[in-house]
Amino acid sequence: MKKTFTILILFVATLFSTTANAQFFRARELPKNDVSLNVGFGNPDADHFQSCPVIQNSNWAEGAYYGYKDNVAMSLNCSYLRNFGNRFGTGLQLSYVDLIADYQISNKHYDACWASVDESMLCIMPTIRFYWLNHAHFAAYTRLAGGIGFHTIDEKDLNLHDDLDFDCGKKTKVKAAYQVSALGIEWGGQLIRGFAEGGYGYQGFISFGVKATFGHR
Repeated sequence: MKKTFTILILFVATLFSTTANAQFFRARELPKNDVSLNVGFGNPDADHFQSCPVIQNSNWAEGAYYGYKDNVAMSLNCSYLRNFGNRFGTGLQLSYVDLIADYQISNKHYDACWASVDESMLCIMPTIRFYWLNHAHFAAYTRLAGGIGFHTIDEKDLNLHDDLDFDCGKKTKVKAAYQVSALGIEWGGQLIRGFAEGGYGYQGFISFGVKATFGHR
């Protein structure tokens, strides 16, 4: 009797596990729309001396070495995507990026000149996404974005009495913006999901966020 009861318990546990796995890995029908909000960390595209005419008009920047200190780069990103079928989606991403850093500049003429930069960017980028795994509670995808960024750069000379003094200020410009998220993963339910992305671009090297879906088929 005890052996029969043990076999019955094992059978029920196996059945429950199989059902749970089937529910977890069953294919998901993508909703028509999703909106997301995420925070990114790290930005590879820092400008140097873009607001310093004295530096720009000299040979200082040629052969210069930049050593960073207290480098902080973060982004706040919001996107909307319209999904077509169960794999492909396209939409628009808005990003606000802030880069704050102190850095040391050296070349063959000067040594240990310190400067600070505060660079903010507002980016508008059309985006596309492709799911290569799409299950009920887990998915993986690749996403690309490209557009324009409105930059404001504010640089300061931190050594006013060294061998090289320069007058910095604020400068604004427009330049290309991009994001290549080679790997994105998301998890959760039908309406709300958490997600993380790893890649390269203005959003950052890694980001974490939450998305909401609506317009279910």
